[in-house]
Amino acid sequence: MPALQGSLLPRATIVHSKAYLDDDISARILGITGFFCFFSVVVVTLRLYARAFMVRRLGWEDLLIFITALFVIGCWTCFVGEASTGVLGRHSVTYTIPQYEHFLMWTFPHQLFLMLGVGTFKCSVGFFLIRVGRSRWARWALYGLMVFMSLCSVAYATTLFWSCIPLRANWHLDEQKDAKIISTEVWRGLAMWNSVTNMLTDAVLALWPIPIVLRMKVSTFKKIFLVIALSLGWVAVVCGSIKTYAMWVYFSAEDKYYKDNYFVWSFLELSVGTIAASVPLLSPLVHKIRRSSSSRGDSGNAVLVMLPAELPRAVIRRPIITWTGMGFTSYEEDDEAKDDNPGRSGSSTRIEMEKSDSGTIFVGYEGSKAFTRATV
Repeated sequence: MPALQGSLLPRATIVHSKAYLDDDISARILGITGFFCFFSVVVVTLRLYARAFMVRRLGWEDLLIFITALFVIGCWTCFVGEASTGVLGRHSVTYTIPQYEHFLMWTFPHQLFLMLGVGTFKCSVGFFLIRVGRSRWARWALYGLMVFMSLCSVAYATTLFWSCIPLRANWHLDEQKDAKIISTEVWRGLAMWNSVTNMLTDAVLALWPIPIVLRMKVSTFKKIFLVIALSLGWVAVVCGSIKTYAMWVYFSAEDKYYKDNYFVWSFLELSVGTIAASVPLLSPLVHKIRRSSSSRGDSGNAVLVMLPAELPRAVIRRPIITWTGMGFTSYEEDDEAKDDNPGRSGSSTRIEMEKSDSGTIFVGYEGSKAFTRATV
């Protein structure tokens, strides 16, 4: 919220105890937000590694999630700066006006990072869903949703930036009497509109990929992994709903920066959304870890094979050729051979792969029978 709200510090009308005046929960706030910041950055880093070095395909969704991670780091840096002023996590009767002005100087970029980060995170999810979707109307709907959210984020951030003219009046309280300031009623309406639209779009993006997952011809483990990963999007929806309530009572709260509910839940919505957008794309990394662990477990085991009296007839299996985004891989029994020549599977497969996202839709042939296998 802008600095103009609550420009006058509340005055103490009663005598408070020493325990009340010494109460400081800034370390707790920094611990919670710091954990989610670190976790989201680690998940984004693993996602970018899997996309760049395993799938070998980076897209707009990866660039946007990288920018979102930078906004997450920027928000937590602002939390650290706000705690250093002696305002964050303290009761309002304990800090001075200079401390409060220094605190407002940190909250100004903090709000911008939150608004812009929500926009980049949702556009990243939109680009990912466009790649895995096959329906043309669904793609246009996602494009429209991304344009709508981008305009809302930019409009809200721009309004926030110019909410107080001159700009320095946002954190210099003595200059606000001569400044041009947006009224509290306008800010309440804009903030409610932004919070509700963010919560609704989070719900839409969390529901959107469920039909895609149900149609995938993948293993049960991978389906469970994807369902758990996509359910994180609903955690972001819950965080957004709590943030909406915190925003509604923000304008009338007197001790708003003690728990700092609005900024904390806004940050959790952004960081949890970033994690939810990245976890489904860790599937190649998880698959590699599972294969390596199973191979290590089998390497030291002695296996006793009981041969039947009459050996069964040999079964000839035709090779399967799949497209992995790095060339064609042929599987026959337990052998694996790679070939980077797309001509092995014919022009029809090559045309099909140009229409889909390599590394997302695997198309191959078993003899003369075509098959499609989806993965993430």
